[in-house]
Amino acid sequence: MRMIFPPGGRDLVEDSQLNRAAVREALGALLHPDFEAEWHIGSDGSAPTPMRGVAKGFDAYWDRYQDFLETMESFRLTPEDVIELEDGRVAIPSHVVARVRGGVELEYPSGAIWELEDGLISRIDEYADRAEFDRAAGVSPSGG
Repeated sequence: MRMIFPPGGRDLVEDSQLNRAAVREALGALLHPDFEAEWHIGSDGSAPTPMRGVAKGFDAYWDRYQDFLETMESFRLTPEDVIELEDGRVAIPSHVVARVRGGVELEYPSGAIWELEDGLISRIDEYADRAEFDRAAGVSPSGG
């Protein structure tokens, strides 16, 4: 986990400048061949359109993030904990500090749930709404 998100988090806009092939090589060893990701945009439906729906495979995942990050000046994601769930999934409550192009600043708690298959990440569900993340992970708002 520290390899992906060092202490203090990671600015994903800075990372978006990385070469697709280099990222694929680094993440490829961690992703299941049937990898998919879904963004859960919150109950108000206000998340940007590029983040809607399921991305199947690394290329679709990378493309979605690139489209989203083009709308941002900065987007720092900092994991707060890693929680192994009873069903084998991994819940990662996080905190986002971001700036949309044009200067609007955002700060909010978020989270992701990773599913593993054969020791590889087979699915990532990302949540912009911490309450929705807590419900999906089956954890209390305090993370326990």
